[in-house]
Amino acid sequence: MKKIVFFMMMVLACFVGFSGDTKCDASANIKFQATNVYLYNGQSVIEGNFYNEGDSGATVTTVKLSFTASDKAGNYVFSDSGLFSGVNAWVPAYGTTAWSFTINNSNTPGYAGTIKWHIDADVRFSY
Repeated sequence: MKKIVFFMMMVLACFVGFSGDTKCDASANIKFQATNVYLYNGQSVIEGNFYNEGDSGATVTTVKLSFTASDKAGNYVFSDSGLFSGVNAWVPAYGTTAWSFTINNSNTPGYAGTIKWHIDADVRFSY
């Protein structure tokens, strides 16, 4: 009987030890997804949304974008990049925030046709 009581006490002690304080930190996971890209003479406009897959809201501070645009047949049209600091866009937990970026470059061609694009975005944020 003493062995059973001792065993039960050990099991209980292990359970209490393993189930002690568990800390779960809230975190944001913010990304940018483009919805439209427009090429004007001297400007590239990239519209899209910041979306947060995390359980904590955060403010986007800096975004580095690079894109390549091609026509509907896949032929290269233009590529460019931009670094945007001081963005200051609040993105709530599990939410989205619409945003637009403009890259000024005198080499940007005007293009009115259908554009396909590939965008890489490095999004930095703070709590």
